[in-house]
Amino acid sequence: MLKWFLKTGLKNRYLYDLAKQVHQETSTRVSLNQDIQIPEITPFEFQSSKLQGKRINLLVPALSEKHIFGGIATALRLFREMIKAFPSVRIIVTDEASVILPEKEFFSDWTVQEIGTEDSEGNSIVVSGNRYGKTLPIREEDYFVATAWWTAFNAFRAMEWQQEAYSTPKRKMTYLVQDFEPGFYPWSTRFALADSTYRHPELTIPVFNTGLLFDFFKQQNYQFEQAYYFEPKFNPVLNDWRGKKGDTAKKKQILVYGRPSVERNLFPLIVQTIAIWSQKYSNAAEWEVISAGECHDDIPVNATTVLKSVGKVSLEEYATILSETSIGVSLMLSPHPSYPPLEMAMYGVKVVTNKYANKDLSQLSPLIKSVDSLDPNVLADQLIELCESRSTELKTGLELKDACDERCESLFNQGTGPEFEFVHELIQQM
Repeated sequence: MLKWFLKTGLKNRYLYDLAKQVHQETSTRVSLNQDIQIPEITPFEFQSSKLQGKRINLLVPALSEKHIFGGIATALRLFREMIKAFPSVRIIVTDEASVILPEKEFFSDWTVQEIGTEDSEGNSIVVSGNRYGKTLPIREEDYFVATAWWTAFNAFRAMEWQQEAYSTPKRKMTYLVQDFEPGFYPWSTRFALADSTYRHPELTIPVFNTGLLFDFFKQQNYQFEQAYYFEPKFNPVLNDWRGKKGDTAKKKQILVYGRPSVERNLFPLIVQTIAIWSQKYSNAAEWEVISAGECHDDIPVNATTVLKSVGKVSLEEYATILSETSIGVSLMLSPHPSYPPLEMAMYGVKVVTNKYANKDLSQLSPLIKSVDSLDPNVLADQLIELCESRSTELKTGLELKDACDERCESLFNQGTGPEFEFVHELIQQM
């Protein structure tokens, strides 16, 4: 009966058009409910603080120990230098609803408050991942440092509110730019929002992580009234362990920088590359292939080769792996050089990586091979070439560590001076 009704009813043009319209409207409503939310830019509500005095504020997505590496660790190092010029300091955690602070950090003993709490004297951490309906106190002399693009987006709102509430002149915030963040997304709303944060030269003083990244932004015609950049320092722990591990023998081991959750690190492409390499290279079975960075299941690429995951390792474990490794594969589809290829080269590892825009790491070290094409066949051929040359070196007893010590120090700023030499001048511009 129901089938007959549907078949008969849908022959009626009016009923057919009506049913089609209802279906389209329902589908649209479902899609809108799913797609219009952008949690990162959940608005802050502000209130005037009862306290006075200069204070510098760092907006950072997370502060729990498990998140303090890479970009957040760099942001904290910069902030630690900046706070020396301010009597009061605050870190605003934008994404986490609670934090588990690491021990022995400069902020480990600071007061931790939930957003909505009255402003307090001294140094504090305000956790604001659950901020709906709660207010953040703003002082007349609050200054801001932004990190990820959505922290910059929210910092603009804070500065705008501050100017209206206190009739303060326009100020500039420090914006730590560590990658081209629109590239983290397809062409989309988030792409546009991230891009928009780079288009306020009157409100920002960008600090770029590497001159390469700064040059990329200039080539893309972004305009800044004042900007700074710094070069990375080789991790002091890895540098110390490099000396301790100097006598470790290299073996037929390939280290993959494996981060499946980070699209720009091209993990599926690396897996395809290893699969092609294992098929084309007659001596592939002699080599062990391991993945470090994030935990994932071991991946059998064929009967003789398994990509084994060691996950996220300690710096000491990482140093041991680097000391034993002959070949590295580390890809990064962005203008930032990324540290793993450079760290590998500093340990005498021959590395396959990729070029991008103005980035070509092969100019920095003879141990780094940068490919133009990200065709996995091209990558596999380069990997075979490095394996063959390294096999010959292992047979003859030739070691690369001494050559690396002489040639690769320029990869990282190894000087004894401060990492952020421009901090005093930067603060004067805010």
